[in-house]
Parts: sequence; C-alpha cells; structure tokens
Amino acid sequence: MTQNNAENFTTQNIHNMIEDMRKLVEMESPSDRPDLLRSLSSVIAELIEERLGIKAEVIEIEGSAPAIAARNGRGGIMFLCHYDTVHPAGTISEMPFSVSDGIIRGPGIYDMKGGIVKTIWALKYIMSTSDPGIPFTILITPDEEVGSVKSLPVIMSEAKKSRVAMVMEPNLDGNIKKARKGVADFRIQARGIAAHAGVEPEKGASAILELAEAVREASRLQDLKAGTTLNVGLIRGGTATNVVPEFAEAQIDVRVWTMDEFDRIRKGLNAIEAKDSRVTLSVSGGLNRPPMQPSEEGERIFKRILRIAADLGMNIEAVSVGGGSDGNLIAPTGIPVIDGMGMSGGGAHSRNEHADIGNMPVEMEFLVRSIIEVSKV
Repeated sequence: MTQNNAENFTTQNIHNMIEDMRKLVEMESPSDRPDLLRSLSSVIAELIEERLGIKAEVIEIEGSAPAIAARNGRGGIMFLCHYDTVHPAGTISEMPFSVSDGIIRGPGIYDMKGGIVKTIWALKYIMSTSDPGIPFTILITPDEEVGSVKSLPVIMSEAKKSRVAMVMEPNLDGNIKKARKGVADFRIQARGIAAHAGVEPEKGASAILELAEAVREASRLQDLKAGTTLNVGLIRGGTATNVVPEFAEAQIDVRVWTMDEFDRIRKGLNAIEAKDSRVTLSVSGGLNRPPMQPSEEGERIFKRILRIAADLGMNIEAVSVGGGSDGNLIAPTGIPVIDGMGMSGGGAHSRNEHADIGNMPVEMEFLVRSIIEVSKV
C-alpha cells in the first residue's frame, strides 16, 4: 500500500461519508423502539451492499430488533458495532444533524453511528485498492446500550468464527482501548409493613428507612484504590407521605477490574441484613459484562498497531477505561480484542454528543493499516 493512500481516499470521499452519517443519524434508533431500529437496520444493510458490494444478512433476534451481518470470506477480523442509541425518539428535533468546522453533531453520531460508517469506508478502501481477500465479518447489533442481552448469542457465535475482534466504539481522547472494567447491576429490595403514619405508626415497619441503612452499608463496599466503584443510581419506594412505606428498592451500578472484586461485592451485598426484623431485604442481579483484559497475543497486537500510529505521527496509547462494551463479552473467550477504533469526539449519551472529523483522513489511514496488520495475525 502506498504511503497515505487511505488519507487521500478519505479526503476525496469525506462528503459521501458525512452524508452516510447523516442518513443513519437522522433515522433515530433508541434501544426501546424496535420499530425504529428495524427501519434503520434495513437502511444499514442497503448501505453495506451499496458501498461494499457484498450481501448484508438481517439476523432476526427473538424479542428484539434484528442484527446485521456482512461477511467477506470466512473467519478473519470481526468488526463489532451497534446501531441503537440512548437518545429517546424526538431528540433529533432538539439536536439536529449538523456539520461545522470539522465537528458533526447529532444523536448517536459519536456512539456509534459514525463508527459504523467509518468501518464500511475503511473496508471499501481495502477491498478496492489493497487486499480484497482479507476475510472479515461486520456485525451490527441492536441492543448494546441496554446490555446486549438479546444479541449475546449472535455475538458469541460470530466471535467463535473469528481470530480477532475490532470494536468500533469511539476512541477516548484519540486513544484506543485495551481493557475495560466489568459491569454489574444489582437491586436491593426492602419489604416492610404499611401503616397509617398519623394514626398508628407503631404498627408499621418502614421499607424506606431500612433501605437507607442498606444503601449506606452497600456504599462501604466501594474501593476506589482497587478501581471498584459502586453507584446507587436509582431509588424508589413508598406510596404517600402519610403511609409508612411497605416497599422500597435501590438499583446499583458496580464496576470492577477483576472477577475477585466482583465476587467480593456480590458476597458483601448479599450479607447485608435488616436492622428491623419486620423488614425483609433481598438482593438480585449480577454481572452484566465481565472485565476485559488483553491476552498475551492481544498485547502483541497493540504494540504492532501503536507502531503504525507512531509512524503516522499520531500520539496515541492503548488505555484502560471504566465503561463497558461488547468487547467485554468477547475477551474472556481468548480472542484478541482491539476496542475504541471508532470516531473521535465526545459528549457520548449527552446533548453535546459530537464527532470530530478534522483528523478523519489520518485516522482512516491508521485504521486501514491496522486492519491490514491485524489480518496477518
């Protein structure tokens, strides 16, 4: 491959890439709207066929919108993307797609509709000018933002056929991601006794007061030095201010670097006991995504692609982050996972979500060279 050919290709085609991004962003696809997701899945399948000239398969998933898969040969590199977003329907009217001074804005552009387009165009370049025989699978799922529960069997099935996975989630300040924390979701429920708060409060047993004590105990399990975080993000309970509350619950987000820490948290939560014997506490939930740590082969791959970045004058690193992705699901199988190969930008999950395409040509050069390098593994 001639030096910087992918850069030139990107510069020549950037307007087409932007229009592809516009097409995907303006079709909203919140995780809880299978109707909107299904409509977008058809458009993505058509885009893949148009740009790459290969058939895209729509894979039906029970209880969910479909996944989209496109294959070139057998095995090889698996490109993992998702087309659902956290933004509710109607957000596009409040933060419309726009391009100004190299910044693209719109719901889902950074996480991760821009990454889908970037994947397609990188492979278009490779298939047309470099090595059309590189085997790969593109898998685009509909439920990553809500845990990939429905699409998990499809993800694992495709991963087992592949040698390396590239997760096209956005990068972090330009850096790719080699490790992610495991993510767990827990729920503590308290069931007490309802009573009239004014007439006979002594007959009641407050689920809210007991839950408050349990939350305080749960919070003590956090260990920031070990990188273990525990966030009580949602609490609900009670029926009225003049009723001793019979029920209350808290939902907890836990992030860990190791399975040992997950086990410690799980045991700690289950060991919490009610102070009032009339109130029953119960804990449910568990691991949503296991920790993602690079294998020895993965570490070698990171070194190789970081050398590519250095050759291009890019000052990037392979970093460890707290957020989870579908890469967490694949890593325990032993398949090397290169994560964060998607868009630059920021504001994920917020009204400030944006993608920075100012450096898109050199970033595409880096992605293309990395794909070719990884295909040799």
